[in-house]
Amino acid sequence: MNYVYSATMKKLLQKKPAPFIHIIFVLVILLLTAGSIYGYMDEQRRKDQDIKNAGLFDPSSETKRFSKITLIALSDEFATSYDEKMYYCFGFDVEFRPYIIAIQSEDKEKYRELINYLYSNTEEFPKALTFDGMPEKLEEELIDLAIEGYNVLWASETVNKASYAEYFGTYYLDTTKDTTAQDGLMEICLLLLVMVGIAYLLILVNTNKYTQKRKITLARCSDELLKSVDQEINHPSTDHFADQQLYITENFIVSNRVGFDVIALNEIAHIYGMLYSKNGKDYKMSAVAETKDGYKHEVVLTAFREGDTRFDQIMHVFHNRLPDIQYGFEDDFFKMVERDSVLDIDSKDSASGIKSNLFLGILGAVLGAALGGVIWIVLGKIGIIAGLAGYAMMLFSIRGYRMFSGFLDKKGHVISLIIAFLMIYVANYTLYAIEYCKYYYGSYSSANLINSFMQLPDFLSMGGIWSDFLRDLGIGYALSIWAGYRIIKVVLDMKTRDE
Repeated sequence: MNYVYSATMKKLLQKKPAPFIHIIFVLVILLLTAGSIYGYMDEQRRKDQDIKNAGLFDPSSETKRFSKITLIALSDEFATSYDEKMYYCFGFDVEFRPYIIAIQSEDKEKYRELINYLYSNTEEFPKALTFDGMPEKLEEELIDLAIEGYNVLWASETVNKASYAEYFGTYYLDTTKDTTAQDGLMEICLLLLVMVGIAYLLILVNTNKYTQKRKITLARCSDELLKSVDQEINHPSTDHFADQQLYITENFIVSNRVGFDVIALNEIAHIYGMLYSKNGKDYKMSAVAETKDGYKHEVVLTAFREGDTRFDQIMHVFHNRLPDIQYGFEDDFFKMVERDSVLDIDSKDSASGIKSNLFLGILGAVLGAALGGVIWIVLGKIGIIAGLAGYAMMLFSIRGYRMFSGFLDKKGHVISLIIAFLMIYVANYTLYAIEYCKYYYGSYSSANLINSFMQLPDFLSMGGIWSDFLRDLGIGYALSIWAGYRIIKVVLDMKTRDE
């Protein structure tokens, strides 16, 4: 008859998380994906409807709705000093009423026939063209330039500050602006999809570590040994620490903190403590059991709190069970771990047999560097080129690689650093694209952002701004290298512990 494990042993051997967690996350991801697609299609439908139902542009009306106007002539631009990247001109309908129109500077050649007509002697009208866009309020500087431009066009003092509104109104038609309809549902669904996706990815990463640990343990433990473990963990003499998912039996340590792990007491050669913190506070303590084959098993992890005796209780049990092994080091039981020990390479014997996953490692490095990229963009929005953001990209990239891969080796360090340096360029490009989107579209809809990313190189070339972009990028790299010097030095001088 097959052996039936106890409820306690079954729980220890159970795969985590439970299957229904995966089902829930997959269903939520599918629903959010469907919501994003529906939101996009609905938004396109509403935009098409807005364009179809666009009203006639009224330069005197404060009603902001997608509008259109049919023109037969355009003037030369009159506001280069106001914005050299936009072509502000006067447009004239069949009755030769004037309107102020703004188009992309690079698009003016498309309307060359209408521009030439205004300055020619021909009486034959060119083919009328319909312009559409969003009405925008004339600013004071633009008003002054429009008055001057209109008077120059007709070579007379026709318009002044008191009468300009009667001639060409108080609004101009910005043909670069899209319909006011916003991608609300799609953007919300996409944001939630990213958040849920990252959460699920973290669960999968932790599950991968847990599963690897469990597989390694089951591979080296025979059925007979597992039966013995099952019997001992239910024995009255076994010490159980539920918060640590730790059982200390007569012959075994059974830990389930980072995956099912069974350690024979007679194989343990050394037990010591690790003491580390984040930002010089919030200390944590861990207990590591090193076996004779060189593997290190972290069996306890707890916060350091005054008056908390749980760690001492566990160590007391270890001393009773294993009085003759080595504890701690010559000067102290604990080994201090520096706050940026993430730079240290994991040696083969410190990962308890857990193998690295290159794909997940790269994914983690990209996500970590992207988090640093967000810091870069936020600081850039307030006018700061921060080397600390570049340092954050390097550090977060390495942390992400280690977290997702489960193991940090020399290759992981180099890959993480390369990804971080690439992300500095991506972050700087994104910052410029966001500024371009705000300037030309006035809103951060997904369609506007996508267009901004695609149009940015042309914008940089047309405006002669590549030098500014490369200057900011160069300063950013220089400051990042300065702030992250220690990380770079560790990678350049790196040697694994096996060498």
